[in-house]
Amino acid sequence: MSGPMEYLDRKVRKFSFIDVKLVQLLGVFLGVIVVKLVPEVLDLSLWALILMAALCAVKPCCVFFDGADAEA
Repeated sequence: MSGPMEYLDRKVRKFSFIDVKLVQLLGVFLGVIVVKLVPEVLDLSLWALILMAALCAVKPCCVFFDGADAEA
């Protein structure tokens, strides 16, 4: 990891719990804005939405359940 990714990693590590939750809430509001602007998004199949959610969850779950403790 180098360059811009290293810079972003250093910045994100400074986030508190509240900061992370505010960013999550930002994502929710951005989703609402997208649905208001493009209502056809609501016509997606439930299974397509479940599949997209599962795909988005893979990387965080792999990191969380990695088994390696960074602070051990």
